[in-house]
Amino acid sequence: MTSIDMEFPQVPQLSRADEIQARRALRHNRLLATGLLALMIVIAIATRFVPSPGWLVHLVRAGAEAGIIGGLADWFAITVLFRYPFGIPLPHTAILPSNKDRIGRSLGSFVERNFLVPEVILPSHGKNSRLASITRDGADGFGLDNYTTETFARRQS
Repeated sequence: MTSIDMEFPQVPQLSRADEIQARRALRHNRLLATGLLALMIVIAIATRFVPSPGWLVHLVRAGAEAGIIGGLADWFAITVLFRYPFGIPLPHTAILPSNKDRIGRSLGSFVERNFLVPEVILPSHGKNSRLASITRDGADGFGLDNYTTETFARRQS
């Protein structure tokens, strides 16, 4: 078994009570965000009907309009990352589900090139640490190609 075929620990699952609490918190935050967006809309409409608006009314209206635009932009940005808005398959939407494998490979490659290099690992862990020896001894410079789970376990003891 190579390091690539290693079995990873199981992802911890939430208990039923924790999942219910997390869903409750999510529902609360969604209601709060929707309520604040509705409040901004009400404020923007209400300030349009002020008979002789002064600078303060214009300031409040501008803030409300900015809140509306920002709220809608944030909602749309998050929505298009994960799904199609309103179920309509628009171009450049549902980005993460359709590209998750490519994003994962790119992220893994980025971490390998920028963080798993001897220049980064050795100064922070010392030259005699186990991590440093794995980094030095590996054929690819990262210490991962020639290591099996058993070899790594022997080095740990």
